[in-house]
Amino acid sequence: MAKFFFLLTIIFIIIPTGLLIWGIAYVIRKRKNTTEEEVKLTSRTKLAVLKKQLSPWLADSFLSLSPGYITTNSQGIKMNKRSGFFLGQDREKLIAFAMGDKAAFWVNETTYFSNSQDQYRITTEKEFVRFYKNDISLGSYTLNKGLQNENKVPIGSFTIKFLNTNLVDDREHFHFKFNSGLEGYIVNIKNRISGSIMDYTLYSSNIFKFEKGMPDKYEEDILLCLFVLISTTSWIYS
Repeated sequence: MAKFFFLLTIIFIIIPTGLLIWGIAYVIRKRKNTTEEEVKLTSRTKLAVLKKQLSPWLADSFLSLSPGYITTNSQGIKMNKRSGFFLGQDREKLIAFAMGDKAAFWVNETTYFSNSQDQYRITTEKEFVRFYKNDISLGSYTLNKGLQNENKVPIGSFTIKFLNTNLVDDREHFHFKFNSGLEGYIVNIKNRISGSIMDYTLYSSNIFKFEKGMPDKYEEDILLCLFVLISTTSWIYS
């Protein structure tokens, strides 16, 4: 009888535990051997495929971005991957994005996103975020220090809120204020009732709400980067 229980212990406890440990070690080894360039190449390749599905980016497309989006997540052996689309008011696909991270959890992220005309890149690390458009620096954002242009000159503030995403609250958005006088907020698309589809009427149908002024082209680029940052990254919640 003792031998029988010993055999059961081996079959149901020791072997599964050993396989689990081996599996974890295998994934860790694979991810350790995965280079940052491989992660970025995977994201850029995915974005190139998604970009073919985009509707044309028109003069009014920036203002027609809605809270609607489509996203997929996967945890592979070599890296975590996330990709999808941000939609216009007619549910057309206006922006595609793809990102990857070889860490066990999202840590240092590089997000690529694109409309039909331009490609952008966002890199995050610790409390610092950099923004690029067509591989040219747009500027950066630092927690508690605000927004800076490509020359590290302050250009405004942006308030990131750590929120309860299981409740709909029209106060839980992200406020921006530029030195030019432009002021408003970005709708938090993650603020929804437990997994249900967001009721657009709570926020009207727009992502950007302007309280003072209207953005110039450069400010539009910065706001697009901030919108994609807060909508895709785990950085602000880590």
